[in-house]
Amino acid sequence: RLFRGLGLAMVRDAGYVGGMLGATPVIQDWLLARRAGQGARPGTGEGPPSEAARQAASLHASVLGGGVGALASHPFDVVKTCMQGDPAGREYGPSAVAAAARVVAARGPRGLFQGAFWRCANIVATVFIVNECAQRLPPVLFGVPGAARAEEGAWGADLVHRS
Repeated sequence: RLFRGLGLAMVRDAGYVGGMLGATPVIQDWLLARRAGQGARPGTGEGPPSEAARQAASLHASVLGGGVGALASHPFDVVKTCMQGDPAGREYGPSAVAAAARVVAARGPRGLFQGAFWRCANIVATVFIVNECAQRLPPVLFGVPGAARAEEGAWGADLVHRS
């Protein structure tokens, strides 16, 4: 009973963490490159983006990466929560498939997305905060110059190349 819903929690976390750590920085870099008229070619001699442009790209990327990750993982979260709220399996059954079938039977397919707006809003805000911390803290903590990310052309590459 202790691990009831653990597999669903792992699938759920993989979805939104992939949006947070995988998609968001890539989308942000693409938005900044596109804004600068560079297409997808970093390092073409254009100056670094303004702070306002960087923050706008970070916010838009967080909404897209976090929102897609949150929506894709939400049905797993609903079923996991139902399973964990019924540790004996009396109401939702013994497995994730049985619990999902019970949710759909009771609430319809839309039941798998109940509460999605609030969860998506929470995750988008979290993704934005994590993305901003990932960009602002390395210079403070490790002495990495602020322009290193733009020069390297890859999120986190400045820390990898230093070691």
